[in-house]
Amino acid sequence: MHDAIKSFILERKDKKEESLLATKLVKDKDGGLNKILIKIIKSTKKTINDDLDSIAIRKKSKDETSLNFHTQKYHDLIALAEDNQIDIGEYKETYILQKQKVSDAHQFATWLDDNCKYAEGASVATHVSKLTHSSNKASCFFDQSSVQKSGYVTTSIIRNPVVDGAYDNALYSPIVSLLLVENEGRFFYEDIIEGKYDGLQGFEKSTEQLQVWKEELKKSIDKPTKSTSSLSKQIYFPVQKRPFNVEDWHLLSVLVSSSMAHSIFNMTAAKVFNDHNKSLRDKYRAKSLYSPETLISHPKTATLMVTQSSHQNTSQLNGARNGRLILTSSQPPTWQRQVKPPIYQTSWFRSGIPNYAVKEDIQFLREFLLRNDAQKLSTRDPKRRTWLVNWGEQIVDEAMYHANIIQTLPAGWSSAEDIKLKKSHQYFLDPYRDDEAFQAERDATEWEEEVCNDFSSWLNKRLQGKDNAFSPQPEHSKLWKSLMAAALRELKDTQKFSFEKEVNA
Repeated sequence: MHDAIKSFILERKDKKEESLLATKLVKDKDGGLNKILIKIIKSTKKTINDDLDSIAIRKKSKDETSLNFHTQKYHDLIALAEDNQIDIGEYKETYILQKQKVSDAHQFATWLDDNCKYAEGASVATHVSKLTHSSNKASCFFDQSSVQKSGYVTTSIIRNPVVDGAYDNALYSPIVSLLLVENEGRFFYEDIIEGKYDGLQGFEKSTEQLQVWKEELKKSIDKPTKSTSSLSKQIYFPVQKRPFNVEDWHLLSVLVSSSMAHSIFNMTAAKVFNDHNKSLRDKYRAKSLYSPETLISHPKTATLMVTQSSHQNTSQLNGARNGRLILTSSQPPTWQRQVKPPIYQTSWFRSGIPNYAVKEDIQFLREFLLRNDAQKLSTRDPKRRTWLVNWGEQIVDEAMYHANIIQTLPAGWSSAEDIKLKKSHQYFLDPYRDDEAFQAERDATEWEEEVCNDFSSWLNKRLQGKDNAFSPQPEHSKLWKSLMAAALRELKDTQKFSFEKEVNA
């Protein structure tokens, strides 16, 4: 742990030095020393623009640290200024002075002296009060309970919850970072809980100094008094007619679990998650191909922003999330009818897809086609065709979703003696039927073509409407067939992949 803490302080020192060159030399928004030097050198017009540009636009190499990159740029700018007799002595002196301040502040004993005194205002927590309101001064909580209860979503169900660091003021952020220093899967705050301070030994200048650090750091863990705040927005509901005691009330709204929020964020909105799913969509779904990897989407989510400017002022994990809390849908499940095998209809499309599932998409598509007809616009135009394809794919997706429900019925339902369903639809909807003759016919028959034709006819009839205002053209039928054909190809690949996994298992 000692080496981990040492590296932590040195990394903070490097970031501060880098900031002098790249972000802030003496005041906010000055852009750092390098940006200042570029402006000065450029304003003198004593240099060749190409020489200055080659330094200004140089990119960091993969093997180069960020600090080394900005330091090298600084030395190159100094050399260019001196070669052209441009006076930048004032800025060099300012940089040397500021850099020395950073170095002095990050002497190990000095840094611990300056920051351990703020430990009382820092908390290691799973539940952070400020996520309810940025001015909330209520206590934070570290939930270590392993109790789980069916029907309740709690931090105890997360296998490896990420612990957050909370603080009353951003001034306390460094000490929270110290508490969360990790070494071989163990955090420094865990050592403090157990009264172990080996990680600090060797930094002190005296035994008394080490003892002061210990006493201060204990305050980050030992918080005997707990307090709430009206800004916590906790809602209590009476469970007795005449509530008097604490147990007569039920807490409906609790503190936000930052650990849970971070777990949800990593699964729904984190850059790694989005980049991976985007690559899968581009590689497979956009080309109507089957993806052997799971492509995940989370529909009907909302984002709640916690602090609009300085997200890190709330907690460390909130800063990592850029102030976002991802809210998932809490809508109740829709009532679903009992699924029965479609044995008494010739074409499954006639009544297999519920009207509510496609009504809106078909209505939008129909209005779009009618507008194009009224204005005599061709649907072959790339932009208009993209709209057609998008709506068409949504309708196909709904059709395949409801087909999948039929496909999950016990295999073999299509062997009923009084079945009226077309053979092609049987092959489509009962793919796992344990019947060698059936499977041989399924493999030898181009059943997909008839299914595509029936889907196209069904969709055209819905688009035509009772008023017959729209007349589908061959080009429309061709498009609907191609979209359904692509979905069926992906379905066959999925079924083949599932079958091979089952056989290999």
